[in-house]
Amino acid sequence: NKKISGDLNLSLDNINTASANFTYTEKQTSLSNINLDYQLMNLSNTIGKIDNISFNDSRLNLNGDISIEKQIIKPNLSFKIGPNLSYNFNGENISNSIDGTFKQSLYKVNILTTLFSGKINTSVNGKFEIGKEYKDFSSYPLVSTLIRGENLKIPSKLFQVQNKQTDKASSKVDSTASVKNKKTNSNTPILLPQSDIKFDFKNIDVEKEKLNLLGNIKLRSKYIEGKNIKMNYSKGKGDLNFRTNLNKDKQKTNFNFSLIRFDLNGLKPFLPNIVEGITGEFNGKVNGDVNSALDGSNLSYNVRVDVNAKDGEIKKINLTEQVNSLISGIPVIKDKVKDKNIKVDGNFQKLILVGAFQNSRYAFRKIDFEGVKKKVALKGQGFLIPAPNKGNGELKLDFYDNEGKLKLQKNIGSNYIPLKLIGNDFNLKPDYGYTTKLVAKKALKTKGKETVKKEIKKLLKGKKAKDLLKGLFK
Repeated sequence: NKKISGDLNLSLDNINTASANFTYTEKQTSLSNINLDYQLMNLSNTIGKIDNISFNDSRLNLNGDISIEKQIIKPNLSFKIGPNLSYNFNGENISNSIDGTFKQSLYKVNILTTLFSGKINTSVNGKFEIGKEYKDFSSYPLVSTLIRGENLKIPSKLFQVQNKQTDKASSKVDSTASVKNKKTNSNTPILLPQSDIKFDFKNIDVEKEKLNLLGNIKLRSKYIEGKNIKMNYSKGKGDLNFRTNLNKDKQKTNFNFSLIRFDLNGLKPFLPNIVEGITGEFNGKVNGDVNSALDGSNLSYNVRVDVNAKDGEIKKINLTEQVNSLISGIPVIKDKVKDKNIKVDGNFQKLILVGAFQNSRYAFRKIDFEGVKKKVALKGQGFLIPAPNKGNGELKLDFYDNEGKLKLQKNIGSNYIPLKLIGNDFNLKPDYGYTTKLVAKKALKTKGKETVKKEIKKLLKGKKAKDLLKGLFK
């Protein structure tokens, strides 16, 4: 048997060194006592600067043995990368150190990431035979990943970055509720190995409250599935299940999210703008489907909501101007009430919301809104047409002045004013004719017919007033 052996020594600029013993026979080739010490900063000198990555004093250390027999490579290696390999993410420095082993066909990689004043430990285990032909990623052996994070403080500016990304995505939103027959720019499937991922995040600071997150995710070639993902935020709890089916050029996600005393601020970094603008303590269920191309374009969704909440705010809602303008125009009220300044903003003490949300239409089967200190209330139903879709939505709401400023019972014989709000997105305007007609009918019980006629004519002139009066008094 022929045998060739020797020593290998390599010096690259007296800083980076490599050495090994080699042995060659007809049956086997081997490298033993491998020792590589390489300063990663040299990568910048060789291939150029890499954006947002700083190598600092990080080094690659590789030790062990490699044997090759019958075209099968059998490693017995250990390696380290670190300690200060860092990445800049929107001004935040993320530092990593990596170590691992690759023995025969089994590998293990440990990653310690320091970011946002906390740490994330990631452990990846799997099997891979060098030299073996794998048909595709679905034929690769299963990868097991465990992620543990603690004491992270999520900065507020991360939310701003998320909102900008959401705005870009929403500019691509399809104005229909379906993505059928739409061409996309991406037809590349997600190329990831099959994985079972377990994660456990503790003591995560989000908006000055603590978030804990625990769950499992299955990653397969044709789907991603999360089951029994538990969230604890402040005093509340959330339970999420989802499945995303991956096709050649599109993805479809079905999800079910249940909430118990859950403050949506806990999910602020991950939610789109429409939800990001809602705060409060929520109970109930949110479920539905989200469809898009693999690159996130052609987004469509159908989300069903059945929740009740307390002590929160809907930032896009402020009906103060509309309600006060309407009150000032109601004949039987405007001259009878001195203080018509009624505040109807998005702050609520109680909110019950039942409906279905699509990217072309928000349908509300039930709205029950009670303002702070129960001063005002709104109850009703209707629908909205969100921008950039064209067309007007319509909400029919009964406005209750619980504070008694308007003396509704005395002036119109009812404890509420019927409203119809019309407009695109949340830019709603009151329908004066609708309210005036219904209020006038109620007022007939407490006012004389001629008095009501006279006051309506002052507000609505011409043919519109004649048609309204004809409908009221025929």
